[in-house]
Amino acid sequence: LLRRLGVAAGVVELASLALVLAGGLGRAAPDRGEREDRHGQDGERLTQIGSGCLDFIIANHFLEHCEDPIGTLATFRDRLRPSGTMFLAVPDRRRTFDHRRSTTTLDHLIADHKLGPDGSRRTHYEEWAALVENRIGTDVAARCEELQKSKYSIHFHTFTPESLAALYAHCGLELVASFEHNDEVITVVRA
Repeated sequence: LLRRLGVAAGVVELASLALVLAGGLGRAAPDRGEREDRHGQDGERLTQIGSGCLDFIIANHFLEHCEDPIGTLATFRDRLRPSGTMFLAVPDRRRTFDHRRSTTTLDHLIADHKLGPDGSRRTHYEEWAALVENRIGTDVAARCEELQKSKYSIHFHTFTPESLAALYAHCGLELVASFEHNDEVITVVRA
């Protein structure tokens, strides 16, 4: 299929266990939103992949686990060749266990990018414990500590089709296609 689309060499797939680069095969990021694999490859930074090396990046249920989605998209853009394409499937918070949470605003994403995620990480864990795990009172604080200590990968940010379109526009990316399928938003994006 990728060859039919004109994709010849480099492909990275995040969260679905495949990394294909000029014929090589490895693990980019395990399922369940973990952001780093057993080889130390960080899916948010892709430090082991050079600039302009990839034709296609597939990120399935990955972006919501990133603490700095703007930085991640900038990295993806850098690793793509000029005609490169990104395929991203992201949960629509209105249709998942995130439905009680607010959509992450673009201002929040910009702040996380500029200031780093340390300033909002605890708030994300507290929100997760209260609104996804339904914890109450002191149990929220205790669970937050557990999540932080283990660096548990949650949906740090939540999205809708509209918020994804705004994020891509902010990052200077062209939204080529977008459609909703079951509980996710599937997008095709170009730099």
